[in-house]
Amino acid sequence: MTGQLTAFVLSLAMLCLSVSIGGAAETPPISNRTPGGVESQRPAAPARITIKAEDTVLYAVLYDNRTAREFAELLPLTLNAFDRIGLVKSTVLPRPISDEGERTRKYARGAVFYWPEGPEVAFCYSDHLPETVVDIIHIGMIESGVEFFQDYAGEILIELTDGASM
Repeated sequence: MTGQLTAFVLSLAMLCLSVSIGGAAETPPISNRTPGGVESQRPAAPARITIKAEDTVLYAVLYDNRTAREFAELLPLTLNAFDRIGLVKSTVLPRPISDEGERTRKYARGAVFYWPEGPEVAFCYSDHLPETVVDIIHIGMIESGVEFFQDYAGEILIELTDGASM
């Protein structure tokens, strides 16, 4: 009974969230907290990126921090996405970007984060671990459809959306 109640409450919360943001693809969520509860500056006009893989297009909002801005400066990028521990699809960047952001091991499904030691940017499609196994810097959040990454491996194209700048 407890499992069914938990599933119902989570479903209800997701429904309320989807109604309150009016459709994630149209209006990106803006928050001053990253998925793991880490403070982030609230951007006046958030930069959005597209993540294209085969016929699938996902959208993400980048946070207003130095690491995210330096990531945006690298775009567009075509990178190979590969799985790390059934938690994220990771991509190796052509060069390191700022690692001055707040490091954490807290995360949430849909998080976009940077692992400086890679240097890698990862797209979190699962939330089955209590925390990540390495320190990360949050740089954004995928708006919807992150479950696509669970079974995908291959090239992805990451671009700023039309009119977006950091």
